Amino acid sequence: MLFAAYRKEPGDTVALTEAYKTTMSDSRRSEFEKIADKTELTEAEVDTLRESVQKTLAQRVQPPVLIKTHNARVRHNGVPMIRRELTLGGIYILRNPLDVVDSVADHWGCSIDQAIQMMGNDRHTIGGRQDGMIKQYLQTWSKHVLSWTEQPAFPTLIIRYEDMKAAPEMTFRNVLTFLGWKIEAIRVTAAIDETQFEKLQAREAEDGYQERSDRSLSGRFFRKGKSGDWENVLTEEQIQRIVEDHGQVMRIDYGELKKRIRFRELLERIGWTSVEGRVDQLCGPCPLPECQSKVSSDCSKRKDRSFSIQTSKNVYLCFRCGSAGNALDFWQAYRATTLYEAAKELIQIHETSN
Repeated sequence: MLFAAYRKEPGDTVALTEAYKTTMSDSRRSEFEKIADKTELTEAEVDTLRESVQKTLAQRVQPPVLIKTHNARVRHNGVPMIRRELTLGGIYILRNPLDVVDSVADHWGCSIDQAIQMMGNDRHTIGGRQDGMIKQYLQTWSKHVLSWTEQPAFPTLIIRYEDMKAAPEMTFRNVLTFLGWKIEAIRVTAAIDETQFEKLQAREAEDGYQERSDRSLSGRFFRKGKSGDWENVLTEEQIQRIVEDHGQVMRIDYGELKKRIRFRELLERIGWTSVEGRVDQLCGPCPLPECQSKVSSDCSKRKDRSFSIQTSKNVYLCFRCGSAGNALDFWQAYRATTLYEAAKELIQIHETSN
C-alpha cells in the first residue's frame, strides 16, 4: 500500500486493488500455467518452472520489480525458491511471533493452538494443487527468519513491524533509500497518511480486498493492526510454547537493542571524530565503507559534514549515500553483515562495556 500511495500524486486516493497490483507474487498458479501452456501441474513440474516464472516477472516491467513471496530461502528438489541471480535485494518484515500467531489463526480460520503448531512445523507449506497459489515452503517461524536474516546472497533490509507502527516515516525512508528511489518528503508524508490502518479498514469494508482469506474468522484482512496485543489474547501456556519453539531467535530483542546501544560508544569504538557538533547533534564524514568509496580524493575530511547524528534520538543520516536509521542499522551497514549477526555483535559490545 505504501508503495502504491508513494507513486501517486499527494492527495490522490489509492484503491486496494492498485496496492495489490503494485507488487507481483512469485507464486500465482496462473503464471506457471501460462508458461507451461497447460493446467493441472504436478509439484515436480512447478519446481522446474520456478526459474522461468521469476525471469518472466523480472522482465515484465521496468525495474525495480517488486515481487512478493512467502517462501523461506530454501531449496526444494534441488530448486532454489529465490533465485540469487535474479534478485537485486530483499526487504524482510519481521514481527514478534507472539503477535503473529493470533494473525495466523484468524487468517487460516483455526485455533491459537493450531496456529502455534503450524508455526513450529518444519514442513509447513501453503498453497497447492487445489489453490490459486502454487506450493510455498515456509518451514518454522524461526527457520524462516534465519533463512532471510543470515543469508549473504544479496543485500537484505530487515524492518520490524513494530518500527513501522512506531516510526513509519523513518522506516519508510530507509526502505526507499534501500530501493534507490528518490525520497520526496511531501510524497512520504502523503503516503503514510493515505495508508493509515483505519483508512485501510474502511476501504476494505466498502470494497473488499483480494488478499483476504476465505477462511478468515473475522472476515477481514485489515483486522487489528496492533503491536503487543498478544498480552490480551494468549494464555500463559501458549506463550510458553511459543517461547520454547522460537526463544533462540526471539532472545534478540531488536527493538530493545536499538534503545540500549548508543551511537557514541560505537563511534568511539571505530575511531570516528566529529567535525562540528552541539549537545544533541554531531556532524562529520560518513564512516560507512560504501560511502567512503564515493568520496573524491580531493574532498577534505576536515570539512566533510555529510554524516549527521541526533544523539537525543539515537539516529543518524548521511546526506551523501542516503543511509539512515538507528545504531543497529548503522552497525549492520558498517560491518556489511546480516541483521542477525550485527545484533549478536552489538549484544557482545554492550555486555563487555557494562
